[in-house]
Amino acid sequence: MMEKTEQLHEKSSLFNDHLETFSLVWIRNEIGKNEQHENHEQKLRTVINHLKIFENIEQCQQYFQVISKEDRFVVIINDKLSREIVPTIHNLNQVSSIYVYCSDENKHKKWSKDFSKIRAITNDFAEILIRIEVDQKIRMKIEEPLSIKSLNGDDENNLSITKLDISCINFQILIDVLLRIRSNDEDINDLLHFCKKEYKGNKSHLTMIREFQHNYSANAALDWYIHRPFLQKILNKAFQLENIDILYVFRPFIRDICLQLRQKQYQSPVRTYKGQLMSKTKVNNLKKLMGKLISVNTLLLTSTDKPSVVHDLEETTPSNNMQKVLLEIDADPRADISIPFAQVNSNNDRDNDKDILFMAGSIFRLVSIFYDKEKRCIIRMTLCNDNEPDLKQIFENMRNEYGYGETNLLALGMILRDMGKFDLAEKYLFRMLKKLPLNDPLLDALYPSLGLVAKDKGDYDRCLHWYCKSLKIYMVTRPYDYLTIADAYNTIGTVYHAYKCQYDKALNYFNKAVLLLKQFDAEMHPMMAKLYDGIGAVHEEQRNYSEALIYYQKSLNIKKKHLANNHFDLIISYKNIAAAHGYLGSYDTALEFYKKALEIQMKKFSLQHPDIALTYANMAAVYAAKNRSQQALTYWHKANDIFQTTLSPQHPLIVKIEEEIKNASSKITNNVSSKIINHVSIKKTGKKRVILT
Repeated sequence: MMEKTEQLHEKSSLFNDHLETFSLVWIRNEIGKNEQHENHEQKLRTVINHLKIFENIEQCQQYFQVISKEDRFVVIINDKLSREIVPTIHNLNQVSSIYVYCSDENKHKKWSKDFSKIRAITNDFAEILIRIEVDQKIRMKIEEPLSIKSLNGDDENNLSITKLDISCINFQILIDVLLRIRSNDEDINDLLHFCKKEYKGNKSHLTMIREFQHNYSANAALDWYIHRPFLQKILNKAFQLENIDILYVFRPFIRDICLQLRQKQYQSPVRTYKGQLMSKTKVNNLKKLMGKLISVNTLLLTSTDKPSVVHDLEETTPSNNMQKVLLEIDADPRADISIPFAQVNSNNDRDNDKDILFMAGSIFRLVSIFYDKEKRCIIRMTLCNDNEPDLKQIFENMRNEYGYGETNLLALGMILRDMGKFDLAEKYLFRMLKKLPLNDPLLDALYPSLGLVAKDKGDYDRCLHWYCKSLKIYMVTRPYDYLTIADAYNTIGTVYHAYKCQYDKALNYFNKAVLLLKQFDAEMHPMMAKLYDGIGAVHEEQRNYSEALIYYQKSLNIKKKHLANNHFDLIISYKNIAAAHGYLGSYDTALEFYKKALEIQMKKFSLQHPDIALTYANMAAVYAAKNRSQQALTYWHKANDIFQTTLSPQHPLIVKIEEEIKNASSKITNNVSSKIINHVSIKKTGKKRVILT
């Protein structure tokens, strides 16, 4: 089983598609290839590597129907097909420019006036090559999609950063972790292998790759990024799509860029500019983020030469739903800034104009968005420093979790897991596993991490396999570390209980942990409370409510010894005990413990928190069981009012509560009881999942 899984992860998604954003599409009605065609194709690939050739319109149209929205295409159309195909592709966002290669230029000039993306109509292929090369330099600056994410999530009313988008923060941590993983000759060879495979048959690019192989040095990283376009093209798309495989392979080069930017850190306040084609939808979304923080998750190349940037921007021809955007960026390096930016052109490139490169993951505050008289959208933003309220502490906490010095694939696997990329997480953890000897101490952490990812993927047998392997290691290498061994027993028991529904096996592992703690006189250790909660939950599942209550009470007694009176874990115990009393028909006692839980929740959470709504719903069910329909109706309404603000109207919980409200309203005079809510513990988060039965 393990061998099959490892073989699966040897497969990489790197070459499912080309590695650059821009592609060339040549639509020609000539079947076959001759020497002249081969010569033209080779010259085209010196400008844009990926070249797709179609010999009929139908194939071309099918291709454009399935291409990615983020890719960009430069299209060459031969004479006879141009008038038929141009109207069908002209308004596609992905189509950047069109060049018509024809025998009679005058024949096409009249109809082509209605299609602004047509950049040239000529019978000279050399002229097409020159125009594509000149235009492509501008397209690279303006049309390469820019990965911008809000750090404030979807909360439009929250102008502070108390609600940050965890996916955006995780990407920041991902880059940090990638750059701290040690590189070796094998990594450099992988980088070269991928580049050679991508540019196979492209003589000019393969020459540059050989030069890179023999002459590259870390202190020339910025020069290679700016002046060797194949590296810039690959990294731009990799950052934009968050292609982890590419970013991992290129991490030595990315790290060198980052180090050089730090060494050359710009020393004075500066305003820079970048032209960008952006969808009108994206612009409207950014308008909702005024005053908030955004992260640009790619290397951001800008210029202090505003007229030149505006000129390049005006050279582009956007589709109807695209907007010309001018980014105006103010950056002050005198503030504490952990993500560097620097000038990347030599002082003599232009008299006073500077190209400024910002490291991927730079964070900005949106200042304003407006339109100038030429109907360009102006987006003004300011580079943020590390002293932004809350931001510093949040990143400090997350980096503490992953460390500061050199790290390894285990950290990468765990951040990928946090990002929800479970297959990738497993892939890199397996890569680490294959390199470790059987007695390596890192296996102590690697095995349970593999178990965690397997659980996330729903492969609970595989999950137990890794957890049991970690338990065997602990019992050999640290037989007196009773807390670690007990925690392993608890983890395995939880999987058997919550995911496999094998309650006897769950109890067996929970009880092994309890016995071990007792042997080491640790009966009041907080770990014991966790175990008693697990045992209680198993008994609750088996409808042994009296036994469940005993263990829930034992857990509460231990927690009270170690925790403050308003600690979150006490909420869990109070609700567990309330549920058990409810099942046993001790409704007044159940309400007493629900009220204790609610008292802490009202202090810990906002009054509209879903957990408070769950407690209201449970109290309503208990009142209904007591034939107190009026009180039940009151708490059903309280729960429903909160859920209406947090769940969709079609959510099963809302549907069921609204049914209960109707039932309670119609039966108040008849004193007909409602049904009680059944509680199921979610052990991972400690929250309750309520199911109305």
